Amino acid sequence: MIQFFDRLGKFFITSLLSEHDESRQSKLNQGTIYYMNKKPLSTTNLCQISLSMNGIGFMLTGLLTILSPATLARISEFGPPNKSAANELRANYGGMFFCYGLFLLYSALEPSLRQTAMIILTVTSFGVALGRLISTIMDGLPNLFLLVFWVLEITTVVINLPLLLKNEE
Repeated sequence: MIQFFDRLGKFFITSLLSEHDESRQSKLNQGTIYYMNKKPLSTTNLCQISLSMNGIGFMLTGLLTILSPATLARISEFGPPNKSAANELRANYGGMFFCYGLFLLYSALEPSLRQTAMIILTVTSFGVALGRLISTIMDGLPNLFLLVFWVLEITTVVINLPLLLKNEE
């Protein structure tokens, strides 16, 4: 697990550096980090960033729900959960979201999983966003908390789809 987080930290630092810029690499080794990259980020770097950011978001949502399903129920306007509802929230929004986020983070670092994870993330984000659109048409607008999630889901699709199409070429 420590090796995983070490690789993740190195990815974030090196993705901001040019691969061929030895002076920046030597500065990195001396503890100086440059935040601006002269070259645009590669498709691989952008995929890694998308997977990492979504992975962290899913893990945090999952962890919050595992620890306090009543919090998610309250801010989503589900009402106070009984024992069965708390169990379902912890299982689906807690455990599944946490493990899904962990998978996305791992896939950001593992080249053999990256394309598959991007497809899964994009398709599931599209499916959830589509479901929210249908619900909005049939039931009306949800609360602000759920609208923010809807925007994030649409944003994930809009960012990831061109990256997937570029990877296919």
